[in-house]
Amino acid sequence: MADSGRGARPSLGWAVLLLLVVLLLDVSATTASTLDHVIPPAPAHPADNVTAPVDHVTANVDRVTAPTDSSRQHIRVSPFQEYGVVSPDDPFRFEGQSVQITCSVAETGPHAHSGNLLFVRKTTQGEAPLGKDLVQVLDTLSISLTLPSVQVADEGTYTCLMRRADQPVEDYTVIGHQILTVDYPPQPVQNVTCEIYNWAEMTCTWRLGVAFKHPEKVKVDVDYQLADEIHRCPMVSKTSCRWDERSFHDGHLYWLQVTVTYLVAGQDRASTQSVFTVATNSYDTSAFDSLPENVTPVQAL
Repeated sequence: MADSGRGARPSLGWAVLLLLVVLLLDVSATTASTLDHVIPPAPAHPADNVTAPVDHVTANVDRVTAPTDSSRQHIRVSPFQEYGVVSPDDPFRFEGQSVQITCSVAETGPHAHSGNLLFVRKTTQGEAPLGKDLVQVLDTLSISLTLPSVQVADEGTYTCLMRRADQPVEDYTVIGHQILTVDYPPQPVQNVTCEIYNWAEMTCTWRLGVAFKHPEKVKVDVDYQLADEIHRCPMVSKTSCRWDERSFHDGHLYWLQVTVTYLVAGQDRASTQSVFTVATNSYDTSAFDSLPENVTPVQAL
């Protein structure tokens, strides 16, 4: 019995040893898998993930033509307000009037010299430089653009540019711009006609003397004299005046005055008046040796 017990001990020892080896191998595999999730592998090419230093900072500045050299597409410039001023602010002119726009560069600005300044006008094709015959050098820091007799077609945006001496000829910095508005001056109304409806209402219509480019700036007032009293048209539009049964009086002579006013920023820039006379249907003309001039006939409907 003692011999058989001693023979079984080596088998038990080997079994325990094998179990320990298996456990150690399993722990090693688990640890390696965990480390793979915690520590990512190093990149094969470290330089691929390195951001190169930024050599240029781009500012939002209007430019006429970008440099053709791709290495110079990003140029740092200061806001144009630091370079000078363009005046007057958004001028308005009637057709035939003159306008002068001045561009002055700040003395402390870079490349500050009138020789580096020019005016361009924005068109549907882009920026169009204006002829030298329209531009005058005022001093070493200023130039002016003069249009001696503006036309409606001259309306648009006028921009003053400054060439940067350290850049190609095509590269300019915006100094500023102004918007020129041009329209026709008011003219007397035309084609006045009046109609009476059912002997109780009257409407007079006319056509404005010119087709304004900006009709929203046009104001029309209508005053009329009835007997010895002057009244304002009860229902007026830019091309008509209407009297209803409460305000119309048949058998009277109406003297009408139509005033066309062009407003700029709420101010009266120009006005014109048209005066005409309306003899209603039953007006008795026997008291007159002759009717007043410019009597407008009335059509009864």
